[in-house]
Amino acid sequence: MILDAKGNPIKKRFFEIATRNTAAGSFVTGLSQLPNPSLLLQDMGKTIEVYDRVARQVDIAAAMQDYRAGISTMDYIIDSSNLDSERVKWFSGYLDSLDVPEIIEQSLSARDYGYAVLEIVEWKQYKGKTVPSRLELKPAKWFGYDIEGNLRFYTKKKPQEGENVHKRYPNKFINPRHKATYENPYGIALLDLAYWHAVGLNGNYEFMMTFLEEDSRDKWIVKHPRNATSQEIDHALSMAYNLRNNAVAAIPEGNEFEKKDVAGRASSTELYTLADELLTSKIVKLWFGTDLLMQRDGKGGYSSSQSGVEIRGDALSGGKRIAAYTFNELFRICDELNNIPGAEDETISFKLYNKTETTKDDAEKDSRYIDRGMKPTAKFYVNRGYQSDEFTLDGTQNQNTSPRISESNNESEADTTGINN
Repeated sequence: MILDAKGNPIKKRFFEIATRNTAAGSFVTGLSQLPNPSLLLQDMGKTIEVYDRVARQVDIAAAMQDYRAGISTMDYIIDSSNLDSERVKWFSGYLDSLDVPEIIEQSLSARDYGYAVLEIVEWKQYKGKTVPSRLELKPAKWFGYDIEGNLRFYTKKKPQEGENVHKRYPNKFINPRHKATYENPYGIALLDLAYWHAVGLNGNYEFMMTFLEEDSRDKWIVKHPRNATSQEIDHALSMAYNLRNNAVAAIPEGNEFEKKDVAGRASSTELYTLADELLTSKIVKLWFGTDLLMQRDGKGGYSSSQSGVEIRGDALSGGKRIAAYTFNELFRICDELNNIPGAEDETISFKLYNKTETTKDDAEKDSRYIDRGMKPTAKFYVNRGYQSDEFTLDGTQNQNTSPRISESNNESEADTTGINN
């Protein structure tokens, strides 16, 4: 029994108290398939396969592709307290033997579906060690989570119960997720949030065109004699309808037709374009965290003064974390199956970066701190976008050394003072 300073037992503090098994709710103890909490899937009785149809909408597909391209084309490093260690060099070489961009793009499926399941389907020998060589993204609809949040694979033999993936097949599957919580282990799927936007852009195309066309047309008023019969009035209205559509009509004697222009309205083409851009901008904002990527032709001061990569810098942080999780899991699997060179207690991590993240303002701020006595370390320059083999730091370096930014292309360019290439 563990006691605190006053001799009171604190054993219960080491156990999880608030769980689905103890909470008062609609949970069933031992449930092997926790329902996906998506309101779309619950209220409309749909399955996760509906996300596949949403992903095929052309604007959403473009946003997904552009987002994944923005992440997968970034540079990467292996971060550690000792960038020249044997472990860093070994894992750096291992990553060079993999298709890193492809693995990143597969991992980012977690952002679209809420979660992704990557299976290690091929292995190889690298410097005498058995390591994964190829990962394959499996359909999310084959998997789910149980009441304890464990990933389960629902097989033909066990379609209801499924199999605890990580328990049955350790070091075989990697499961990146997007904003998953205890309450929602399925994560937040952007395709779930974009469903109604896809309906508006795709399924409702004909309705939107009809509505906008009718709404923007001029209106006609029919003046008929006081003693006109209902049949005569209906016939006059029919003639007005033909006149509106065909500009030609046989008007009964005694009727007057008057056109009322729709003032202040744009054409149907302009209205449809506006509606289409509104929905598309919401999709872009959902995927990138901002709709400034759509601003063009001088619209939006920020977008015209910043490049697309810089705008993405903040918006893609979630994707960078998802990709990092996948590769850190690969590192863990390699470590568990092999005796990797270097110190076992050294912590390494995968990190994505973009060399254009360092701006002129950053360099000027660094210069001010260095002038006051700050001495840059190797990690400082790595964080600024340099590879560890691109520079050396000696003990006599000038304290005024700081990264210098080229104004022509806004890319990092190191001052050669104190750095021997």
